[in-house]
Amino acid sequence: MKRLPEYTGLNKNIWNDFKVLKKSLQLSPIEKPDMSPFLVHMTGKNQILEILKSGEDKKHGLIKSSVPSQSKSKWYTREVVCFTESVLHSIDSFRYIAINRFESNLFYGIGFSKEKLAIYEGIRPALYMDKNTIGDLAALETSLSAVTEEFTSENKKTKELLNKLIPFITPVFQDDRRQGYTWEREWRYFDSKKTGFEFSYEDIEIICCPLSEKAAIEEQLGGFSKNIKFVSTWGEYNEVVEFMKSRQHNFSSGVYKYSLIEGLEQHKQEFSRAKNQLEAYKEYAVTLANQINDLKEYISDYGSEIQKIDIALNEARIKEKEIAERQAILDSRCDECVRNFEPQERKTKYKKGLDFDRGLQPYICRECALRLDVNID
Repeated sequence: MKRLPEYTGLNKNIWNDFKVLKKSLQLSPIEKPDMSPFLVHMTGKNQILEILKSGEDKKHGLIKSSVPSQSKSKWYTREVVCFTESVLHSIDSFRYIAINRFESNLFYGIGFSKEKLAIYEGIRPALYMDKNTIGDLAALETSLSAVTEEFTSENKKTKELLNKLIPFITPVFQDDRRQGYTWEREWRYFDSKKTGFEFSYEDIEIICCPLSEKAAIEEQLGGFSKNIKFVSTWGEYNEVVEFMKSRQHNFSSGVYKYSLIEGLEQHKQEFSRAKNQLEAYKEYAVTLANQINDLKEYISDYGSEIQKIDIALNEARIKEKEIAERQAILDSRCDECVRNFEPQERKTKYKKGLDFDRGLQPYICRECALRLDVNID
């Protein structure tokens, strides 16, 4: 990406043309390619309509709370609602990283403003902790629960603090085979007095669903669907384009003809910031575009190798079948006298012959074993 010019001590004035004015919860991929201004609840085909129909009336939905699937401890019983702050184009990676996400067809989702959910609903990032620290917190909570009759004010404060922290705890699992779930960039909603996260339809900003399901969802949402961005795949949503569409500036120079100097300077600075941000993102996009030819070449190479492997697999399967068929013949008759074995007849392994040299196991009957002085099994 195009970077902010080096500070020389004399060019401090350019800072205003580059600085990002958006607050942290509003940041999008325009300002920082790995940021999203949305929190998305991922769900499946059967669940998304149920969520929209579960609210208190026809203007509200409800995402029911549950114990997170990655919780591996009977001690953790808090029921929460999970969201992700992953950038939208990368959310489908959930189905590639965890097979239970694949099996649940988690390409359905409901997205909300991260800023609104954080400020007005108390939704917070998950607290990723190592298992030893979680074990210490569990032991502390257990010990406090055992002394409720003689609760001191300090114990009470500690208990209240734990009640605030524990719902958001999730294991880092850094020593687990897959090294945990930090890739989910999870946020959580918790309210012990409620069964889940209730929301107004007007708070929904994005819905991801296949085109075949869109009509049923729009029917449920009614007029609210007009203000919701529907995408059939997360990769379809282009936040750069949406950013530019949101700009309502009139680019006609005549608009500024009678403006005051202060106003003109402010407009120029606003346009300079937007231009610099788009130029920086363009350079980021160019670096991705420059990889296309290399990617095509590598994809072709992998494709060629797959074809070679397919040929080898086919040959190996044919050979394996021939070996199995030949072994079945060897299992059924004496390798010396070629007499078919009777059912339940004892047979002796024969460690000679062409078939044995090929890795197969011939057998001979008891009579041939005695005649050839072969140890009888």
